[in-house]
Amino acid sequence: MAFTIRPATPRDLPAIVALLNQAAEERRSLDPLLWRVAGDAAARIETAVRAAFAPPQASPREFWFVAEHAEQIIGVTRAMLVPVPPIYDRAAGTPGLSGNARSDLSDGTPLRARRVRWTGWAAL
Repeated sequence: MAFTIRPATPRDLPAIVALLNQAAEERRSLDPLLWRVAGDAAARIETAVRAAFAPPQASPREFWFVAEHAEQIIGVTRAMLVPVPPIYDRAAGTPGLSGNARSDLSDGTPLRARRVRWTGWAAL
């Protein structure tokens, strides 16, 4: 099945709420003591995600994406940019998988490209 990933928009909110609520219910079914879902979970999800789309609550460091197939939202993921921990030397460049990571993989794929691709598939 081919699908596209695009930035989420406020019009995607009902589908995002449904998917996140469904995921919470699936986890709850596996272990109800660990994954207790609030009775008003869907409303809480909607409030939180809606705030991510609306200034002034919207954070420039938070991103929501949806996967779409045949004009249906089939997946959702959230990404956040987090500050570099203070233990790293910023003068030496950005650590981790951002920036210009060298190619450590035998096929020549930059490590950061492989990681982003894997993260996206794992979330969907």
